[in-house]
Amino acid sequence: MAPEILLDRNYGKPVDMWALGVMTYYMFLDAFPFHGRNTEALKASICRDSASVARHERLQQFPLLQDFIVRLLEFDANKRLTAGEALKHPWIKSGMDAMMGRTSLSAPVALQRTVSSTGRFRAAVMAVIAAHRLLVLRRCHRLAKMGFRHVSILYNFHFFVTGKYAPSTDKVNCSRVFAGTPGALDEFLEMVESCDYIHEIDLSHNNINSLSTVQHLLKVIGHHPSIASLDLSHNPIPAVAGRGLVRLARNPLSRIHSVNLKDTNITPDTVSQIQALLADKTAYPDLASPDSSFGLESRTYTTPDTLSTVSSHNTCAKQGAFFAPL
Repeated sequence: MAPEILLDRNYGKPVDMWALGVMTYYMFLDAFPFHGRNTEALKASICRDSASVARHERLQQFPLLQDFIVRLLEFDANKRLTAGEALKHPWIKSGMDAMMGRTSLSAPVALQRTVSSTGRFRAAVMAVIAAHRLLVLRRCHRLAKMGFRHVSILYNFHFFVTGKYAPSTDKVNCSRVFAGTPGALDEFLEMVESCDYIHEIDLSHNNINSLSTVQHLLKVIGHHPSIASLDLSHNPIPAVAGRGLVRLARNPLSRIHSVNLKDTNITPDTVSQIQALLADKTAYPDLASPDSSFGLESRTYTTPDTLSTVSSHNTCAKQGAFFAPL
């Protein structure tokens, strides 16, 4: 983490260049430039500007690389390399030449030779690793800035890099995970939306009391291709959210078949209505499907009573009630 962040000063794009310097150092030396026995000691080491770049024996063999890292790990953010300056640095230029097969990263720039396919492959791999780490650092920095540093489930490397959340099972247990920071649930829902095989999700005991968060949740669940079970028990969900839950239970496009609303602020009557709609959806899955056809319009009836009955059933179907075929 850049010193200006640790010192609680105004910071901007230079912190990303600092991160690039740390990553470059780590990729080449398999170690970090700053050291400390604990977090406080590490912070003190960074703020003292005591990086081991200049005195590292291995780096001294590659003066261009050493200069590149030193200028990225400059304590003064105003003197640190910018992105444009970094791209023009001699070490980057020689690296680009190496990628094109003209020079070697380890040899002087004046020495021209052909780089082996192994060398080009290694350079490509390192470029991919660097890109991945930049993506991860950017996401981690954003979450920390939002106050979600300790919500571990949000720090998912696969999601950071690919944009796809891939939990180990189809049952995701997040009970009490967001209790201290219920606002972090909105970030997690973005992850859920990207996964197409989650079947059950437990969000109980998470202090969910925001109507906007509940609406976001219902929107994601309503369009999700696989979520069938949702546990919202023991959350102070506002009573007005009951209408959205009813629409979710009534929605033939949703896969949801079970919602646990125990110990919430949703009224008992609304809970009963939701459970009845879900029970009908479970009992008559074909009728709940958007592709199903009731076939009522193609039948011919001759008695007024029968026509009245059909009209009544059609009205119920439009309102979302499910029934057995005549």
